[in-house]
Amino acid sequence: MLHTTPMHQDVPNAIGTICHEPSETAHTDRMIEQVARLTPRERDLFDLFAEGLTNQEIADRLYLSLNTVRNYTKTLLEKLGLHNKISAAVLAARLDERQRQSCVHCAVMGGAA
Repeated sequence: MLHTTPMHQDVPNAIGTICHEPSETAHTDRMIEQVARLTPRERDLFDLFAEGLTNQEIADRLYLSLNTVRNYTKTLLEKLGLHNKISAAVLAARLDERQRQSCVHCAVMGGAA
C-alpha cells in the first residue's frame, strides 16, 4: 500500500525525530540563556569562535588588541562555564544548528521565524 500522507505533514514528524534527548535539550536551553547574557562584544567573539578563528584573527577582524581578545575570551568562557575556545565553538555550532532547525520548523508549521 502506498504512503498517502502529504509531505508537508511528514516534515514536522521528521524534525521531532531529529531533536535531542530531553535532558540534552534542557542543557542546551540553559546554555542559550547564558549566551543571551553575554555582552554584545562577547557575543561577537563567541560567534567568531564558531568560525574557528585564532585570537589574532579575531583581534584583526574586530580591531582589538590581542590581549583584549584574550581577556574577553577568558571572561566569556567563565560566564559560560567552559574550559576552552573549542568548547565554545562546539556550543556555538549546536546553537546555530538548533536555530536553523527552529526556523525550518516554523516555516513548515506556517509561523514566522
